[in-house]
Amino acid sequence: RACVARLLDAGADARAANARGCDAAHWACAGGDVPTIELLAGPACALDFARPNLAGHTPLEHAIAHGRAAAVEWLVARDHVTVAAVEYAQRLARLAPESADRLRIGALVEMSVPLL
Repeated sequence: RACVARLLDAGADARAANARGCDAAHWACAGGDVPTIELLAGPACALDFARPNLAGHTPLEHAIAHGRAAAVEWLVARDHVTVAAVEYAQRLARLAPESADRLRIGALVEMSVPLL
């Protein structure tokens, strides 16, 4: 979080996207550090954590792909859930049934299905 805050203070643009359309929201969720995610979601940046990249993948899908349960929980609590993300989490949980994180992530997003 401190490094991201310092970059933002120096004028970094959190909305800048790479060639695949991923911005700081996608990368923060892939990293899974909730304080960094909260910084980027806060009033200083107000990033859109529901915005898909050019391939249609949201920050939630990045958190799921990297097994970042705390980030998934944060995003689910704020209703940043899509049907595609739920299906993706379920597929990954089936592929790695021995992984407690994958099962927890699958359960987190499955519980959010009624919200869709």
